[in-house]
Amino acid sequence: MRTLFASFFALFFLVFSATSNAQEKIVIGQSVELSGEATGKENMEGALAYFDWVNAQGGVYGRKIELKSYDDKRKPETTRLNT
Repeated sequence: MRTLFASFFALFFLVFSATSNAQEKIVIGQSVELSGEATGKENMEGALAYFDWVNAQGGVYGRKIELKSYDDKRKPETTRLNT
């Protein structure tokens, strides 16, 4: 679980550093299991709650964060297609 969060935030900073200041918002994509027994809904909801807090504080250098989550149904091929 810690590795997942570390990877997520590493991806966040990578995406942030690669985006130009001309964009209005920062969009982060996430491939996660949203259907089935062991869902990643908690991860998605946690990220959304944090991004809502950051956005309420004014965003990152004035830019809002948006999370796009895609259901991979815990299938590697679907995950590959999502990313």
